[in-house]
Amino acid sequence: MKLHCYILPLFAMAMHIRPAVGANGTENAPTLQLSTDSAFNFQFLIALGDALTGGSDIAPVLGAAKNIKPGDMASYSEVFFKLANHTKAEAEDQGNAYDPVNVRDTWFSAAQYFRRADFYLHGNWSNPLINSLWEEQTAAFNKALAALPLPGQRIRIPATKGNFTVEAIWYGASEAEHYKRPTLVIGNGYDAAQEDSYHYFVASAMARGWNCITYEGPGQPTVRREHEIGFIPEWENVVGPVVDYVLSEKSHTVDKARLALVGNSFGGYLAARAAAFETRLSAVVLIDGIWDVYAAFSAQLPREIIAIYEAGNYTEFDRELLTLRETGKLSTNAAWGLD
Repeated sequence: MKLHCYILPLFAMAMHIRPAVGANGTENAPTLQLSTDSAFNFQFLIALGDALTGGSDIAPVLGAAKNIKPGDMASYSEVFFKLANHTKAEAEDQGNAYDPVNVRDTWFSAAQYFRRADFYLHGNWSNPLINSLWEEQTAAFNKALAALPLPGQRIRIPATKGNFTVEAIWYGASEAEHYKRPTLVIGNGYDAAQEDSYHYFVASAMARGWNCITYEGPGQPTVRREHEIGFIPEWENVVGPVVDYVLSEKSHTVDKARLALVGNSFGGYLAARAAAFETRLSAVVLIDGIWDVYAAFSAQLPREIIAIYEAGNYTEFDRELLTLRETGKLSTNAAWGLD
C-alpha cells in the first residue's frame, strides 16, 4: 500500500480533534464528555446536535454513547447499526402513521444512524456494509425528504468540465411562483454527506425563507462511491454547474443578487477556491476558513513520521505509519483518516 500517494487525503481528517498519538485525551474539554475517546465524543455531539432539526433523538444517542466501547470502531458501528434498524422499524410501524411529522423525523433519524454506523468501517474497503449502509441511509433520507411540507428534490447535474456528475438536493422555501428568495449553495467537506447539510444548515435557512441546494462533488460520499472519483483541486468546476442550474432551472424563485456559497469543514477550503473563480456569488461563508491543508492536518501524525515523509523517504514512511496503525498506536481520529 503506497500511503505517500495519498498523504493529503490522510491529513484531511477532522481538524476539530486535538492531535493525539496512542491516546485520545479529553483533558480540559469545554463540554461534558460522552466518551473518553475524543473522536467518538465529537461524533456523538454531531448526532445530538442534529436532534434540533429531527435528525436524531437525544435519549437513543446517549444510550448508544453509553454502550459503545471507547476507541473500538467495530463497537461504534455495531451499536449504531442496531439503533438504525430499530429506528427504521419504528418509522415503518403503521401504528405510528397517525403522526406524519414524527414519522418523517424518525426517517431522518434512521438515516443519521445508518450514516453513523458507516463512519468507522473503512479500514476494509471490501466490506459490503460500506455500500449497503449507504443505500439504507439514502432510502431513509429520501422518505423523510418526501414528507417535508415542500418535498426536497434530488438532482444530478453534469459537469461542464470533467467527467463527473454533481449530486445535489434542491430545497425550495415556498411554492409561490415568481417570488424571488435568497438562496444558499451548500457544500460539505472531506467526509460529511449532503444529507448532513440538511440538519446543519437547510432546515434553519428554510424556516427563515431561504431556498437551499446542497451538493457533492468528486471525492465526496456519493460521487466517490458511485463514480469512484477522488477530490479535484478545480472546485470551481463543481460549484459552477450548480450555480448554472440554480440560475436557469430555478430562476423563477431565486434572487440572483442574493446567492451565497457555504463551505463546511474541508469545504471551507473548497468553497474558497470556487469563489475565486465564480463571479455570480453575492457572499461566501467558510466554516472554517482553511488556507493551508497540509499545515492544518500534518499535526495529526507524530513529528518523527512527518520528518520521514518530508525527507522524501516514502517507503519508510509507508512502513512506519502502517506499523503504528496495525499496533494501535494512532489516535482514533488519525486511524480513521488513514483507513
